[in-house]
Amino acid sequence: CGPGDVTTHVIKPWLPADYSLLLGLDISPKMTEHGLTHHADDRVTFDTLDIGSDISHFLLKDEYSKGFDKIISFYVMNWVRDLPTGVKNLFKLLKPGGQALLMFPVNRNFQKTYRIISDRESWREYFKNITRNISPYLNGEEPCTEFQDILKESGFEIVKCETHQKHDVFDSVSVLKELIESLDQYISCVPSELKTSYLDECVKVMTEMKALEIVDGKALVSVTKIVSVIRKPTA
Repeated sequence: CGPGDVTTHVIKPWLPADYSLLLGLDISPKMTEHGLTHHADDRVTFDTLDIGSDISHFLLKDEYSKGFDKIISFYVMNWVRDLPTGVKNLFKLLKPGGQALLMFPVNRNFQKTYRIISDRESWREYFKNITRNISPYLNGEEPCTEFQDILKESGFEIVKCETHQKHDVFDSVSVLKELIESLDQYISCVPSELKTSYLDECVKVMTEMKALEIVDGKALVSVTKIVSVIRKPTA
């Protein structure tokens, strides 16, 4: 979901004209509220959900209790620390025969950057009560194979599960910094007068990690992505 623009401008045009409900979900109430304010209509709405936790309360809501035909998830599962629970929750949300499209990075460049900086002496005092957790899953040599095992254990049929190497291209370093800031759930811990320095150091760390190249003014972030299409059995 995020701010809701992908839900409405990317996913919505894919849907058949007679779709009944398009629901955008985000762990952040702030993002949910933004989606409701700027993108909701008679058949598009937004709600708050942590896919990596207990979702029984969510499934009890009348409007969601029958489940969903399709789930589309971009750049979400990499943030889920308890990945098996997250996948099992996807299974619970789908109707029998329902399908899900999942796409997410497994090299977790942004999360690793935040953790490195939080541990540095110059920034440690601002994050002293915070733990930058990264999921222990999919960190080995065969992340796709490991993810397939998690999918199968949750009951899914695997239509496709592939790993892709590519670069996410940003028009400028400034645009990349905007994303770095928006993804950092603890950015408010950084004093406003130090935010520019913090973002500069994030860029420096990503460069040191060889996760970032600057080419002709554009910022290229290397990404290893899993793309998976899965189906919940009909019986």
